[in-house]
Amino acid sequence: MGMIEITTDKIYNFSNMIKKVWYMEQLLIIDPIGCKWLVLEKKQEPVFDALNSGNTIEMVLERFEEETVVETVLQIEAKQFGDGICKFDQGLNLFIYLTNRCNLKCRHCYMYSGDKLTDELPVEEWIRVLKEFKDIGGEGVTFSGGEVALYEGFIEIIKACNKLGLLVTVLTNGTLWDKKTIAEIAELVDEIQISLDGYNDDSYSSVRGARLYNSVIATIEQFAQTNIRVSVAVTPLYDNLDDFIKEFKFVALELIKKHANVFIKVNLELISGRDIEVCKSENAKYKKKLKKMVNDIYPNYYIENFAINYDGHMGMNNCGYGGITLASDGSVYWCNRIFEMKSEVSVLRMNLREVYEMSKQVKKKMHVDNIRPCNNCEIKYICGGGCRLKYKEVFDKENKIQYIAECDKLYKASFYEKMILSNEYFFVE
Repeated sequence: MGMIEITTDKIYNFSNMIKKVWYMEQLLIIDPIGCKWLVLEKKQEPVFDALNSGNTIEMVLERFEEETVVETVLQIEAKQFGDGICKFDQGLNLFIYLTNRCNLKCRHCYMYSGDKLTDELPVEEWIRVLKEFKDIGGEGVTFSGGEVALYEGFIEIIKACNKLGLLVTVLTNGTLWDKKTIAEIAELVDEIQISLDGYNDDSYSSVRGARLYNSVIATIEQFAQTNIRVSVAVTPLYDNLDDFIKEFKFVALELIKKHANVFIKVNLELISGRDIEVCKSENAKYKKKLKKMVNDIYPNYYIENFAINYDGHMGMNNCGYGGITLASDGSVYWCNRIFEMKSEVSVLRMNLREVYEMSKQVKKKMHVDNIRPCNNCEIKYICGGGCRLKYKEVFDKENKIQYIAECDKLYKASFYEKMILSNEYFFVE
């Protein structure tokens, strides 16, 4: 931490929204408005209270042990506590399921991909949509499927994105790529995400129904020779999870050791799919085991990333619900999990600017301040309120739609824990 100069006549003017929470024998002083918090010991509580009551630092020094006051003040200053308000990501991105066609029949596929839909949009329609997206300030597009490599005209669409200056992420199963296509795509996209749900042919085929593990590894290796970011998406199933974790860890460590641009991205929750029925208790064990595996691959991963995500007064007011997702037939959804929702809007009947205006209203309605009991929670802008698909829609006395969240106490406690464990990362240089 760099040098901090503080005058002893300074008086703090903290928000009156500040709340205290005791957790893990530590005192969290939380400023909900600024998305900041302090982690104090018991002896520091009266010091903070005195500073929060209009006393100068000098006056507080006269009443309490100097070391305790200095430690408290240094944390306030270093973390810029009470100095600023929460900022939220305003980036405009688009998610497109380009086709339902796929060469695999994965057991956990929530898109139930396989055959091409009869009404999938042609290339020229997608290019029109992309131009409209750019015109409204669009920044990035993610393409998924089915399998994007099976969409005729896929390269043409990616080239159109590149000309428009849009950031491009491509999600693929990685089984259909040749060297020529990889070289061409690598010049046009910013990130390729390749699914790898096994550590050898047997484990891979038990999830994806084909013995193509080596083919996927070859695709990862070839993309890793380019300059783009290569994310390896990992979604194991409940069965044989312990064996998967034991063996896959070595595959992951070898990949990231060899290639600086390869990153392992582990999904920590299963959702219902073609051959998967979600079990809440199994998902809880699943998440715990996979988080341990991730921490073995990337030590302190979740703590460090937590600090990065909330640095500089950054916060969350939504889970992302209200973002624009387009199905292969042009239907509009407000979440990527399109099989769990209905669409009443299509880009064939409405331009992207109109869709965007609707999106903003949906996001506003789903803002954490409009969700009970989240709206009165001290960590509402840190938690963001959780998945909106789990909420119940009700009407209040004025007939306005509101949403009720079922707050999971263990989930909330996990935020307190990360707030404490990540404390050292928030000290500014």
